[in-house]
Amino acid sequence: MFKIAERVGLDIDRLKEDMISTAVTDQLFENFNLARKLRTNVVPAYIVDDKVLSGLSSETVTSAIDFPKEVAEARAKN
Repeated sequence: MFKIAERVGLDIDRLKEDMISTAVTDQLFENFNLARKLRTNVVPAYIVDDKVLSGLSSETVTSAIDFPKEVAEARAKN
């Protein structure tokens, strides 16, 4: 992982610090808990108005989501 990180230009020392940082760990747990509340367990997941549009699942494929239509419908409600 560090070889890849270095190859794409990341600061390896910073990466190592962030990997053990409580702030990063807390943010990961917060994101995980939000995903559980939204009942989404796939990525990517998008929230448009009151709909959770998830990536690959048995019900949805990201490429099949008409994002402009979903956003237009959400804006029309408000």
